Amino acid sequence: MDSTSFAKDPIGGVGLPTRTLALGAANTPNSTPLHSDSAGLDAFPAAGTGGKGGYSVLEWCSLLEAALHALPDAVTIRDASGHVIFENPAAMTPQARAPDSAFITTLHTQLPVHHSRSVADDGCAIGATQHVCPSAFINVRASVCATNPVVRRLLDSLPQMTCQMSGATQAATWLNKRWYEYSGMHPEGQKRQRDYIHPDDRGRGTAAIADAMETRRPFGFEMRVRGADGNYRWHTVQGEPVGNDGGRIALWVATATDSSAQKQLQQALETKTALLHTALDQLPVSVVVAAVPGFMQFANRAAMTGSHHIPM
Repeated sequence: MDSTSFAKDPIGGVGLPTRTLALGAANTPNSTPLHSDSAGLDAFPAAGTGGKGGYSVLEWCSLLEAALHALPDAVTIRDASGHVIFENPAAMTPQARAPDSAFITTLHTQLPVHHSRSVADDGCAIGATQHVCPSAFINVRASVCATNPVVRRLLDSLPQMTCQMSGATQAATWLNKRWYEYSGMHPEGQKRQRDYIHPDDRGRGTAAIADAMETRRPFGFEMRVRGADGNYRWHTVQGEPVGNDGGRIALWVATATDSSAQKQLQQALETKTALLHTALDQLPVSVVVAAVPGFMQFANRAAMTGSHHIPM
C-alpha cells in the first residue's frame, strides 16, 4: 500500500489523506483524491488499533474513498472558499457538468466541524490543546435519467408505457419494460418507437411535443399504438418536463395510458345519440332540449323548420 500523509490534527486519530491510496477504485486515474493543505503526520495506529473492523486508518480512509468512487451519484466536496477538494468519477463526466445536465441536487450541506486533540504514539491523550478541522461542504447530485438504477426501477414499475425524451430534441432516449411487453418491440431491434404508432396519429403527436418544447409546458394527446398482436389500441399520452438545478429542461418524461375502453364507450354513446336525434327528427312535433333557459342544446327538424313554436 502506498504511504499517505494526513493532517497534523487527526480527528479522533483519523485525518484527511492528501492523496489516493492504491486500493481498488480509489486509485482510478479519472478521479480527484481527498486531500488537505495541512502538513503530514507520519505516525498512525497500526492495523486493528486505530481503524474499524481490523482495518488501519489508512485502509479505512481508502475504503471510504473507494465507496464514493463507486456511487452513481455525483459527489463534490469543496472547502470554505469554494475550491473543489474532491470529486468522484460521476461528478467529472460531461453529462454531469453540462448546462442541461440531468443531475439534480439531493444533498448540499456543511460537513460538521470537529474539535480534535493531540495523541501520543500509544494512543493516549497528551496535553489539552484543541484544534478545529477546517469546514467543508458536500454536494451530492443524482441523475434523473433511467441510467440511474433507482429511477429505472421506479419507471419500470409503472403500469403505463413510459419513455424519456431528450430535453433538446423529440427523440426517445429510453423506454420502460411495459413498452416492450405491449408492442413486442426488441430493445436491439431495427424498429423504432415511432413505427408502432398509427400513421394517422404521428403528425398530431409530433406537433404537440414540438409545441410543448417551445413553450416549456406539459403536453397531451391521443394516439393509437400497435400491440404485439397486431391490433391498435387508443392511448392517452401525457408528458412533463424535468428541470435541473440551473432551471433548464434536462429531459421529458411521457406516459401512454391505455384508453381504448373509454374510447369505445365514447363512440358507443355518440352512436346512440345520433340514432336518438334521427328518431326525434321523424316526429311531427317540435322537440327542444335546453340545459338552462335560453340555451338550446338540441332541436329536431320540426322545431327548426319554423312551422312550430319553439318553447324556451
